Formats: sequence, C-alpha cells, structure tokens
Amino acid sequence: MGTVPDLATSAALMGWAVEVGEGTSAWTPGTESQTVSTSTNGASERVHVIHNWSWEPSVFTVPGAVRAAVSGEELAEGTELKLGAWDARVVIEKA
Repeated sequence: MGTVPDLATSAALMGWAVEVGEGTSAWTPGTESQTVSTSTNGASERVHVIHNWSWEPSVFTVPGAVRAAVSGEELAEGTELKLGAWDARVVIEKA
C-alpha cells in the first residue's frame, strides 16, 4: 500500500530524512505556492527553475550567487526574485 502525504507532512518527512548542510541543497521553496527543480546542463552547471504556482505574487530569496539564464544578469546571494502569478525563473549557479 502507498500514500500521498499532504504538503506539510511531506515537508516534515523530508526535513527529518535530509538535513540541509554541507553536500545538500539549500534550494527549497520560499512559500507554499513555489517549487524549485534542479538539474545539470551540458556544461555541468547546476540549473534551478523556480515556479510560483499561484495567482498571488511571491518572493524567492536566492541562497547563492547565480546568473539569470535568460538575461544573463548576475544575482548575488540573498537577492530576492519577485515572481508574478504563475511565473517561473531559471537561474544558473556560479561556480
């Protein structure tokens, strides 16, 4: 038998199973309406896609230095990305 836990239970379970620290990712959603997906591109760079799945705008705080994939803009750690309704941003970690 399987189960599909709600968001709060899933977050608690993952928090228990994986502590954020050295060797793990700090790229976690900033709000309940956000998701963050991470992958590696052909140049071995880590690419993060931040989605806002809501009609309400949200803000995501970048946990490390990145560049915006579309504009090439350099973003420092702590930069706040403003996401509009149903918006997405793609950023690439700086090595």
